[in-house]
Amino acid sequence: MKEGFDKRLTMFTHIFFDFDGTIADTLPLSAHLYNEIAPQFGGRLIREEDVEVLRTKNLHELIRLSKIPLIQIPKVVYFMQQKTSASMNTVLPFAGIEEVLKELKKKGKIVGIVTTNSEANVRTFLRTRNLEKYIDFVHAEKALFGKGNMLRHVLKENNASSSQAVYIGDEVRDGEAANKAHISFIAVTWGLNAREAFTKIEPLKIVDSPKRLLQLLTPNP
Repeated sequence: MKEGFDKRLTMFTHIFFDFDGTIADTLPLSAHLYNEIAPQFGGRLIREEDVEVLRTKNLHELIRLSKIPLIQIPKVVYFMQQKTSASMNTVLPFAGIEEVLKELKKKGKIVGIVTTNSEANVRTFLRTRNLEKYIDFVHAEKALFGKGNMLRHVLKENNASSSQAVYIGDEVRDGEAANKAHISFIAVTWGLNAREAFTKIEPLKIVDSPKRLLQLLTPNP
């Protein structure tokens, strides 16, 4: 994939972002909370030396490696979201992401968040970090593997065609969801998954920094 000017990237009118690991740096908190909860479900703890290997795995592989029975995963997610709520005002945005959101709004783009975190957690973060003014909507559902349907709903709610929209996320499942919704996907590498994890799903672009993302979406004339 060439990293130069790509006219397709300037044509998107609707920019949809994942939340955790894309806008908000929730991963250290999530890892800490997971290690608190996992023993209750017979789960394997995340060690510091495991992190780089885990970043190359998709969600199905991570669940399998956790040793937590699949039937228990919804409970784990629920408990983690509840515990996250108490610490949400301590979570920071990734450096440079505010400038991305600000410039997209200046360009007249529709900017939304599509996430499996809770809307309350997202709203708390946006309010605490003074980012609400850049976000047109938050679409949140408790569906780990249902983001494809979520994206289709968001397109319909915004009267947008699939060619007008792009989804930006840090996980392989974000790209798989975008493919199911027939919209373009930009993978970012500052969140959960590392660059090599995205090669099989062939994103439109793989981006290593918010600065580069901004350059691609809003190139200077």
